[in-house]
Amino acid sequence: MKLNIYQKVLPLSSRYSLVQWTISLAIIGLSLTIACSNPNEDNAKDDGPPEKPSNHDTRRSSIEGIKSNVLWESFSDSEGGTGALYFVGWQSNNLAAFISSQESYECGGFNSSIFIQNLVNDKILLSQEIANNCDEKDWTHNGNQILPILNKSNITISRKPRIYLADGDQYTDIATNRQNQIFTVDIELSNSGKRYKAIATAPNGKQKVIGRGSDHEYYKYIGYVQSPDLSRIAIVLRAYIGYGYWSDPIIIGCQLDENSF
Repeated sequence: MKLNIYQKVLPLSSRYSLVQWTISLAIIGLSLTIACSNPNEDNAKDDGPPEKPSNHDTRRSSIEGIKSNVLWESFSDSEGGTGALYFVGWQSNNLAAFISSQESYECGGFNSSIFIQNLVNDKILLSQEIANNCDEKDWTHNGNQILPILNKSNITISRKPRIYLADGDQYTDIATNRQNQIFTVDIELSNSGKRYKAIATAPNGKQKVIGRGSDHEYYKYIGYVQSPDLSRIAIVLRAYIGYGYWSDPIIIGCQLDENSF
């Protein structure tokens, strides 16, 4: 059997129109490709992952963060006394570190020291100068000196310590432990403010004297810092010596446990 195969032949004018349509479609596609491409893509470079901060930068940032843990900070006589006290961190609930800046008798600058105190018996375990502003600018540059001291005592720098500051001439405060038991601290002044006695009262009414002092012009209650486990507080006082100078910080430890009274 013979099959007749027929092929439809477009007229010349139709074939010409089809060619035009194909060329137009190609031009449109090219335009879309150019419009959707990133003109900077060819020149873009892969920068890789962001650069990690060096150990030096991390240490410096950590040391500078201590300046946010302010207990007091004033560097002009008009602010009611000069000097500063910063809380550094805890070792468990027994040891605490502070940095104190005091006006120098020699040059009028500020000498800074780090000290570590046992808050069970209130003994100073270490006190070391970390900056002398007669020839240095700031103690935050001395991380290589500060960090080994902290590491030796297993003290971690606190980023958000529980600092509770007194309001004005406040001399009574309260602290709550993990069992939500409320303890009261009273700073009793006598002899025109030249003597003080710190008394803690437990929820069961029992009291104990946790600190006392004398021989200064007057004492001022600053507030307290509470340990991360809420079992102990470090009570902070200042003593005015006279002639525009203040004593070293006075830190008193108090365990928030009725059985310790």
